[in-house]
Amino acid sequence: MANAPTPDAAGRPHIAAPAEAPASDQAAAAATARARRHRWRRAGLLGGSGLRPGAQAQPGAQAQPGAQAAGEGGGEIEGGSSRLEEFFAFSFPGGPREEARAREAAYHEELVHMFQQRVRMLTSITLLALPVFVLVHALFSPATRHSVGLTHLALLLACLCVRAVAPRLSRLQSLRGLVLGVYALYFAGAALVCIQLSDPGTQAPVANQFIGLSSFVQIALSVLVLPVSIGEVAAIVLCGVASMGFAARQVLQPVLQQMPAHAAGPLLEADALQQLYLSHLFSFVFASLIVSCLAHLNEAQRRSAFEAAWELRMSAAQLEKLSTLDPVTGGWNRRRLEEVLREELARADRFERHFAVLMFDLDNFKVVNDTRGHAAGDDVLRLVYQAASVTVRQIDTVARFGGDEFVVVLPETSREAAVGMATRLQDEVRERLLQAWPPPSAQSKVTLSVGVFTSRDAAHPTASALLAGADERLYDAKRAGKNRISSLSTAADPSSNKPR
Repeated sequence: MANAPTPDAAGRPHIAAPAEAPASDQAAAAATARARRHRWRRAGLLGGSGLRPGAQAQPGAQAQPGAQAAGEGGGEIEGGSSRLEEFFAFSFPGGPREEARAREAAYHEELVHMFQQRVRMLTSITLLALPVFVLVHALFSPATRHSVGLTHLALLLACLCVRAVAPRLSRLQSLRGLVLGVYALYFAGAALVCIQLSDPGTQAPVANQFIGLSSFVQIALSVLVLPVSIGEVAAIVLCGVASMGFAARQVLQPVLQQMPAHAAGPLLEADALQQLYLSHLFSFVFASLIVSCLAHLNEAQRRSAFEAAWELRMSAAQLEKLSTLDPVTGGWNRRRLEEVLREELARADRFERHFAVLMFDLDNFKVVNDTRGHAAGDDVLRLVYQAASVTVRQIDTVARFGGDEFVVVLPETSREAAVGMATRLQDEVRERLLQAWPPPSAQSKVTLSVGVFTSRDAAHPTASALLAGADERLYDAKRAGKNRISSLSTAADPSSNKPR
């Protein structure tokens, strides 16, 4: 330990921080930051199923909130409010830039999930509609039913393939490319059907072309099902226009080439086909403009809804986290303590591994509040919490129970090991108090009385029973004198209260 520091200009003692952390500590800090990001991903920020606020890590799986890392010299004893801000459930070490990256990653995964669902929906609608189209074409154009039927069969098989592939694609770019490919296939199929319906052996070619061209507008309207951007809609529209233009060229060119000079009938038929294609092209472009506007509005609303949901879930997660933090020390409070005890009881019941509970309070703490004020008492509470947090193991949990009482949960710990931990707690707290407030200050006279209770000691282990047992051991230590550890009931072993 470093020499005791002198009070600052405000008369407030502080602990001097080391000049430079060794390389091993820097590596450990980097590993801790990586583990923290991994916990956020497990909590749902970057998960594939969306944000899940309030996901709690296992007790002790993360560093105690508000505590300094082991091996650090300390720093000025900070207030609980700043610690609370540091240990929000979704606070990002990289600041706003990292938060923005996490937000974009979550939105990206939401789009992937939506694309997968909507592509399956689109292919399902297509699989239901294709048999109807085959039947309609067979009724109005029996001569081309075989070629048209083969085209629709090829589209049906392509839809089945797309339906099978879409759930296996996890990259948004791959799904967008798949969607563009599907619509290119749809328009190519519609153009091929129009060309097949222009067979010279068919009757009423104008009526047949009307049936074939009507599918272009239907395909354009189906784009509204997908969460596409306006740029993707433009690409789909261009593909549709190109397909319709190719079909018009293939249909009209033979008619114009085979038309004899001064033949009124074929000329009228060619004019009718040209007008039909122009009218359907106008209808397709007009419908595409409407679809583009609606797609842009849908994209803006979708993003706005995601932003609102993100902020709401972030706020909910922060509020849930705040409900488990103590406002003075910035560490866990009694509510979080009871959650940890229930989790440890369930683990102990399943794996038959017992654990220990330490409850300690501060001797002579009332003197500090009475002579130095409650602000000085809060400084003592924060220092005690920091000392306890760096003394226990990473899997242990330290929480403020109330007033000047704290509880430590020690998983898979025997009574003897728990007593050893209580001894180290007393030594660490005592040394830090003397370092921060040298004698004869009131703070330097603060010591710990500790009660040790294990899950084996309770006839019916519950969270309340464990806390009551630890509280009873604590008062055994208080009755026997200050700065003592009690691990057995006074009736069972009067010599169990060990003076320190």
